[in-house]
Amino acid sequence: MELTLIRFGNSVGLTIPRALCEHLGFAAGQPVEAKESDGKLIIASKSRNKYHLADMLAECDPKAPLPADLAAWEAVAPVGNEVL
Repeated sequence: MELTLIRFGNSVGLTIPRALCEHLGFAAGQPVEAKESDGKLIIASKSRNKYHLADMLAECDPKAPLPADLAAWEAVAPVGNEVL
């Protein structure tokens, strides 16, 4: 895909087509990292938080009450051949 550099005051910018942004998961205002490697410009999203299941579960309170909508769902009586 060929793109054109555009002058913005004393800087030069690059517009990235919407479809490419969506494919890469980029959004306007999102911080990115730019670096040069072997004469090529590489633009990558900044490192995102890496979540691990064990860490997320450690933050959960197993004794916390269910939210009202889930409690209502749990209280519904079976109406067919559900396995309990």
